[in-house]
Amino acid sequence: MSGLRNTSEAVAVLASLGLGLVLLMFVATTPPAVEATQSGIYIDNGKDQTIMHRVLSEDDKLDVSYEILEFLGIAERPTHLSSHQLSLRKSAPKFLLDVYHRITAEEGLSDQDEDDSYERGHRARRSADLEDDEDEHQQKNFITDLDKRAIDESDIIMTFLNKRHHNVDELRHEHGRRLWFDVSNVPNDNYLVMAELRIYQNANEGKWLTANREFTITVYSIGTGTLGQHTMEPLSSVNTTGDYVGWLELNVTEGLHEWLVKSKDNHGIYIGAHAVNRPDREVKLDDIGLIHRKVDDEFQPFMIGFFRGPELIKATAHSSHHRSKRSASHPRKRKKSVSPNNVPLLEPMESTRSCQMQTLYIDFKDLGWHDWIIAPEGYGAFYCSGECNFPLNAHMNATNHAIVQTLVHLLEPKKVPKPCCAPTRLGALPVLYHLNDENVNLKKYRNMIVKSCGCH
Repeated sequence: MSGLRNTSEAVAVLASLGLGLVLLMFVATTPPAVEATQSGIYIDNGKDQTIMHRVLSEDDKLDVSYEILEFLGIAERPTHLSSHQLSLRKSAPKFLLDVYHRITAEEGLSDQDEDDSYERGHRARRSADLEDDEDEHQQKNFITDLDKRAIDESDIIMTFLNKRHHNVDELRHEHGRRLWFDVSNVPNDNYLVMAELRIYQNANEGKWLTANREFTITVYSIGTGTLGQHTMEPLSSVNTTGDYVGWLELNVTEGLHEWLVKSKDNHGIYIGAHAVNRPDREVKLDDIGLIHRKVDDEFQPFMIGFFRGPELIKATAHSSHHRSKRSASHPRKRKKSVSPNNVPLLEPMESTRSCQMQTLYIDFKDLGWHDWIIAPEGYGAFYCSGECNFPLNAHMNATNHAIVQTLVHLLEPKKVPKPCCAPTRLGALPVLYHLNDENVNLKKYRNMIVKSCGCH
C-alpha cells in the first residue's frame, strides 16, 4: 500500500479488495493552542491507546466523503437544506425515529456503545433532533407486529406526509378526507415490500364515545374514468370502535405500487367511514375523532413505504471514473498532508497481539454531515487485527479448519500461511437522514459493524 499516491486511491483499492473502510477513522480534534479542526486517520497503537496515524488535507477529506457516499449507495449529500428542516415531532419522522431506536436496540447498539468507541469527551446527544424519547410508548399501536415484520424484510423505509396538490380537489358531498402523497423521490430500482397508511383516532374529540358503536374505515384509491369523472377503488379497510384512542393502519401497497409505475395516476386516496350495521350511510370522520383538519403535528396522517434496495453497499472499484469526472468539473490543487508523521496509509503495526476486535469510529460531524444525518452521530465500525499463532485460545473463536491450518503451518511455514484474523459476526447499521426539507429516510445497512473476531 506504500505505493499509493493519495488517500482516495487507497480507499478505492481497499473497497475493491472487500476491505471497505476498515481503517478510516475521522475524529475532530482541537488542540488548546489551535483553533482549526484537524481531520485524520486514527489507529490503535497496540497499547490500548488511539493515536493519530495521519492528518488528512481538505482535499483528501472531500475525496473520502465522496467515496463513503458512493459506498453507502447515496448519490449525493442532500443540498438546499434550510434551517427549518422537518421537525421530528411530526408523525412520519417520529415513526422512523422509533424504528431507528428499535433496530439499534436489536443490534445491541446504544449511545454508550458510541461513547465507548469515541472517547474524546465532547460529544453530546442532539436532544433537539432526537426529541420526545420518553413518550415513544405512549402512542398506542404506533409500531405494530406487521410493521416489525416489514422492518425485518426491508432495508429502506420511507415516510410520506399528506400534502396539498394542484390536481387534488375536494369530492362533492364527502364526509371523509382526501389525502395526497408525493412519492416522486422513490428510486426506480427499489422493490416495494409493503405500504401502509397510518391515521390517528382520538375518541375524545368525536361524539360517539362508546365501545358499543363499531365503525368500518375504508381507504380508496382515486382514479379517473373514461369521461374524466372520479372513480374510487377500495384498497383496504379496518374496524374500530367509538371509544378507541390510537393509531389505525390500512394496507395501501397496491395504491403505492400503481403510483410508482405510473406517477400521473397519483390522484391521492379517500378515507371514508360508516357504521358496521349501516354500510349505506357514510359517517363524518370528525364524529369518530379521525383526521381533524387542525390535528397536531405528531398525529398527522402519513404513509409508510417499506422497500428493498438493489444492493445498498456498492463496490467502489469503479469509482475512479466518477472521481476523475468530478476532478474535471471541480479542479483542485492537491495539497500534501501537513502531519510530520505523514507515513504511508495503513502501515502495519508493530504489535503482535493475538486476534481481537479493535476500535474504529467514523465521525459524521467531521465529514460535515451533521446537518443532514439525524442519527447516529457516527459510525462505530470496529475491525479485526492480530496474529493467529499456535496455540489458538478459546477467545480467538477459531474454526476447526483454522486449528488444522495452524498445525500444518508449524510443519510447513513456507507453504501454508497462518490463519487470518477476520470478523466472525457482523451487525447492521441504521442511518436516519434528511432527504430534503420535507422527507426523512431510514436505511439499514447490513454487515457493517464488527461484533466479534476470530481466526479463519
